[in-house]
Amino acid sequence: MTGAGAVVIGGDFSAEDGIDNTTGTIIIQGDCSLGVDLYTDAGTIIIRGNTSVGKDLSNASGIINFYGDCSVKGDFANATGIVDVGGDCSTGAAITNATGSVIIAGNVNDKAEISQTDAGLMAVYGNCSVSFANVAVGGSLEIRGSLDAMSFPTTVDGALTVHGESNLFSITNTGTATFIGIAHIYGAITNTGTLTYHGVYPEVAVNTTAINAGETDVLNLALTAGFHWTVDDLVLKSADPGANKVYVKLNKLVNGVLTTINLTTADPNGFEINNLNFNQYWSLNDMFGRDILAGDNIQITVKASAGGPYAVTGSYAHHSD
Repeated sequence: MTGAGAVVIGGDFSAEDGIDNTTGTIIIQGDCSLGVDLYTDAGTIIIRGNTSVGKDLSNASGIINFYGDCSVKGDFANATGIVDVGGDCSTGAAITNATGSVIIAGNVNDKAEISQTDAGLMAVYGNCSVSFANVAVGGSLEIRGSLDAMSFPTTVDGALTVHGESNLFSITNTGTATFIGIAHIYGAITNTGTLTYHGVYPEVAVNTTAINAGETDVLNLALTAGFHWTVDDLVLKSADPGANKVYVKLNKLVNGVLTTINLTTADPNGFEINNLNFNQYWSLNDMFGRDILAGDNIQITVKASAGGPYAVTGSYAHHSD
């Protein structure tokens, strides 16, 4: 079917070939089954039932509106136009969107990749599963449900927001990536942008110095709306402070105020590392008498009693929920 005028089909439509719409309007009131491609240049295609496309869906600058489910055996490609899917969407190859708008009200099952490489908008109101390739976000991609992208890396240069649970192979972020639900990131996390997520974070190396002029952060899990922090493990050691001491101090939020915890008359400055015990790593339990730390704002600092700077090394593991 080709056209530049207006075509209205009152029921279902089935064709061994495809639909090639240039600047016209095609309205199908029922289901639509095509043997090959569905294409529009600058026209409008409205299908009120479910749609099955035997090969590729391609929209240049037109409008495609599916009221039901959409199944595309090949590529789902949108350039500068608008594609709305009222139900679920499954593809046999890639979903690509340049500077246009793709809105999917249901779930997405994508056998290849999602490529939102330019400044366009894509929103998925259900769950999103990407099986055999990567998720690349250059514009804006918002997923209201869960995201499963375990096969290849997720790369974000633009803005990615996932409201549900996420399972990612790895992520490289130079833009803004926000995971509101729990995120499981099993591979490398490379971040030079803004990355916010709940879940288990990779172990963090500690390489800092204790100075006499003030306290230096070992970790500072700051107060962040919607986040509750847990420090699962921490080990620290200091270089030999000689006749001086290195103090390790714990601060936590108490009744809305960041407060120093676990100080005693015998240890008024925090846990003491000196020239007798500096040559071993000290754990959370050693320093603060507990195996984990939990709270909305957790800070651990080091300070030298005099002299310095003294190298402080170690690592910590943490998660948020």
